[in-house]
Parts: sequence; C-alpha cells; structure tokens
Amino acid sequence: MKNYHKKIYWDYPDKKIRQVISVSPRIKCILVTLIFILISSSAIANNISVTGVFITEPNIVTQCSNIQFTISWENSWRTSSAPSNWDAAWVFIKYRVNIVSGGDGIWRHAIISTSENPAPEGCIINVPSDGTGAFIYRSNDGTGTFTVNGAQLQWNYGANRKNTKDYVEDNDIVDINMFALEMVYVPTENFYIGDKGGNYGRFYKNNISTLYQITSESAFTLGGSTLTNLHTYNTNYTSNPDDFDGSTTQTLPGEFPKGYNAFYCMKCEISQQLYVDFLNMLTYTQQVTRTPIPPNSAEGTYFYNQYRHKIKISSPGIENTMPAVYTSDYPFVACANLSWGDITAYLDWCGLRPMTELEFEKSCRGPLTSVKYEFAYGTNSPNNVTDIIDAGTNSEISQSSGQNLVGMRNTNYGPMRVGSLARSNYFNRESCGATYYGILDMSGNVTEFTITVGRSICRAFTGLHGNGMLSTSGDADVLNWPPGTSGMSWRGGAWNESPYYSQNQVMNVSYRESVNNPYTGRTSTAGGRGVRTEP
Repeated sequence: MKNYHKKIYWDYPDKKIRQVISVSPRIKCILVTLIFILISSSAIANNISVTGVFITEPNIVTQCSNIQFTISWENSWRTSSAPSNWDAAWVFIKYRVNIVSGGDGIWRHAIISTSENPAPEGCIINVPSDGTGAFIYRSNDGTGTFTVNGAQLQWNYGANRKNTKDYVEDNDIVDINMFALEMVYVPTENFYIGDKGGNYGRFYKNNISTLYQITSESAFTLGGSTLTNLHTYNTNYTSNPDDFDGSTTQTLPGEFPKGYNAFYCMKCEISQQLYVDFLNMLTYTQQVTRTPIPPNSAEGTYFYNQYRHKIKISSPGIENTMPAVYTSDYPFVACANLSWGDITAYLDWCGLRPMTELEFEKSCRGPLTSVKYEFAYGTNSPNNVTDIIDAGTNSEISQSSGQNLVGMRNTNYGPMRVGSLARSNYFNRESCGATYYGILDMSGNVTEFTITVGRSICRAFTGLHGNGMLSTSGDADVLNWPPGTSGMSWRGGAWNESPYYSQNQVMNVSYRESVNNPYTGRTSTAGGRGVRTEP
C-alpha cells in the first residue's frame, strides 16, 4: 500500500474547510478609502481561509477591478509520482449592490476575467473560460500548509451588466463574499469500471471476470449481444434496471462525461456549514424551495433535529420580503437530507456540476485494477465507526481503531464530520478511508447523487457547469442537467449501512442497486459533492 497519504493527511481532522470574507468597497474612479467588514465563520478540514481582501480602484474603461487577497490551507500537496495530482482551492465571488446605491439586496455571481490574474511565485491561478471562479494550486511538488500572498483576481464587473438588476455602476458601493472550496485534481488516464462482483447492477465487459476499461471520451455502445460492449448485471438485485440489456442497445454519447478526461472533485462531501452558507445567500422565495420548513418559522426551529442534522433558523425571514438567516449546531458534519434538486442548486450556485457514475468510480480507484467488492480506499476489508470523541465539534473523530468508513454503529447514529477519518496517527490510504487520488468519505457517511448511464434523459447530460445563478424559484437551470424524476444513481452507501460483511454491497465502489432511482424527496442518508472539468 502506498504511503504518500501520510504527508497529505497529517493532522487533517482538526481544521476548517472554508472561510467567508465580506467586503464593502466603493467602486469609484476617485477612491480614497475602502471599507472592510470581515466575517469569519467556523469551518472544517484543512483550515482553508481567505484573508486580507483588498479591492483596487476600478478601471472605468475596462469596467474591471482587481480583488487582492491571501489564501491558505493546510495539508496541501502536489506530487509528480503516483497519483500524479494535487489539491486546489476553487475560489468564487458573490456580490450585491448595496442598498445605499439603490441595490435590491440580491446576491449575484461575479464574473472573473480570464486574463490579468497574475499568479505569485509558487502557485498557478487557472480561470475557466466562463469566468465563474478560479482554481489556485501549487506549481511545484510539495506538501504541507500552502499560502499564497498577493493573489489577485480581476472582477469584470462590466460583464455582470446583463440586465438592469445586475447593473453595477462605477461609483456603486457593493458587498462582496469570497468562497473557497477544497478540490482534488483527477488526471486524464484510463480506468476500470466494475469489480468482478456478479450482482447489484455492476458493470462488466463480457463476463464476470472481465472488467470494462474506459480509454477515451468517445461514444460507445451499452448492452446488446456484442461482448465488447458495456454490460451490467441490471436484472440481478437491481430495483430500477437500466434501459439496456443483452438484447437492447443504447449509445452513450461522446458528450457525456465518462471520467477519462481530467476533472476536479470536491475533497469532502457538502457539510452543513457549506449548505448554510448557500442558503444565507438566497432570496426568501429560493429558500422556500431549498429548505423543508418555511423561512419565516420561529427562531431556533430545526429542519429535522435528528440523525445529527442540526440546521436551524437563526433569524426568521419575512415572507416575500426578507430571507431567513440559518446556522447549524453541527457545522462540520456532512449534510444529509439533501434532494437531487438541493444538490444541483448548490452546485449551480458554486459554478460546479454533478458527477457521473463513471466519474465516481474513477475518483475512487484511479487507474488501478479493480478489487472484488472493494471500498473507496482500495480494499474489501471494512472497519466501522463506533464511539465518537468531541461529537459535533471541528475535532470530532471516531475512537475505533483501524477505521476507514462510516457505518451504522456509532453512538450518535448519523453522518460524521467530513474528512474525520483522516488522522495524524493513520498513515495510509486504507486507514484514512481515502481514494486513490486522496478524496475522502466516498464509502459511507452520506450516499452521493451521481448521474446514471441507464436512462436516456441522463445520457443527454453534456457536463455543462453551473453559472453561479439560480432560477427565481431557487432551482438549477443548466441545460441538460437531468431532473430528479429521471432517475439518479446513489453511490457509496451511507452511515446507516453495516460494513461487517466480507462482501458488503452498498458501500462498494461498483454497487449499482440504487441506480435509475426517480426519488425526488429528501432522506436522512443522502448528500453529495460536485466536480468541474479541468479548464
């Protein structure tokens, strides 16, 4: 077992995952004073933070203004040896025109210029062509805390002039929030799907002992009598069989993301704090759609207050006028009770996208040959969480030895803090529950939504990313993102599963019993994470 994860995860669980900065500068040609309001909040994992935010005087000709800041996170890495990848921060910006300047109070997504973002020595700043955010990461091999002083992104506020509501005048006062999410780079390379287990919808090539290898993003055939096509055990313990079988073929289009090409994957699942941050940037009407209780419910009202779900109303909203403010008693714990609509709305708002079930399998095993009934950490030997230490805090861990996934036998009965299994006294991939690339919690904790290959409406997915903006009602509105009724694929299993069987099914990487599931509601076991194709 490779031990490069020893450096990657040193002292992992005691830290944060993001910090939010709020700034109110005056965008004005003649600018003497900048007003800074710093809002810091608790977070999770690797203590990622954005500090020292400064907005330069705008250029009224180009309608751009530079946002300078320092970004830092612990346990960062870049390695030129296997798995030949790195971690990164996905940074994006939200703004609103202050009420002093006639703003309507609605937060909108800032467009970043694709040029004029100089990278300080030792780092790379990569802005995708749509300008929704930026990847920031190491330019050289290394591990440990990574700090970038003097980072700069150019806000193209002129590009936000899409309509009268988005219009930003040169002399407007604006409020700005910067967000940073930890991501992991998954490089371009071949990989296998399926694990030679002959049940529960698993992928295979021509028989149980032959794996199917993805070697490009080209279209290929599903089902039929040709042995070289992709087949599944979709009639063996599968509740919603795929729409292809031994006699019926379908085509997986070239545009559908198969995982061969490089992409970035969120290092951890969406936490309760990340979802709270999202909710607190929405309108009242959007909050109605994205929460299970009315935003004008009484202060202290919880969404659920069971199975460790502790999101509640901190300040009630006023119907159709003022949105609510939300907090969580367990901000570091994975956020369950998320529907497909909740997940896609969050990812659209972040400028990310859902992952496909093929990308899920690559994220877990990388280019390695499959291990029968394997978990995300590469073996089929399970351990389980029992008693929890420091429950609900940013240092929450399991006291069980040899842990590597989160199953049902914990005293608090629910998901755990994201990334909690990666600890300073566990030095390899298996004990940390990490995938080949260093992604965490992909077996257990919360089951994750992915896009299936088993339905035509899902195969129409082309991998478009979110643009940071939602519909008026609070839904994702990206072209060809399938609706929940189309049938999603739940992967990775959840906290309520038992891993004590040598051939445990649900938390296996290749388990597909819960594919093509048209369930659109919320459940105490379902959450997820997002990805973004490499720019």
